[in-house]
Amino acid sequence: MVQRIGAMFERAYALEAPRPSREEIETVLMDGYACALELERERSAIERRTSLLIAELSNGDNAGELRLLSARHTEVDRNVRWLRSLLVELREYGASRRSPE
Repeated sequence: MVQRIGAMFERAYALEAPRPSREEIETVLMDGYACALELERERSAIERRTSLLIAELSNGDNAGELRLLSARHTEVDRNVRWLRSLLVELREYGASRRSPE
């Protein structure tokens, strides 16, 4: 998704390339928000699983899984923030395309 948004911005600011249409921008925004929601769903699932493992921490068997979950949570959280910031930029670009120039 990040690559699609990046490619759209490249076209938007290239001198000789056709600018993205409003429909293209809206489609990428819809797909991007769907992707962000899926990442947020995964982040919530990781948080729930982590909570369960911590509650069962009476034995050391969960330590490895907790480390993996923590690393994945950090990665997903970073990706959500990055994607959402790109979507804000794209939404603002799309809004500027609707304004008279």
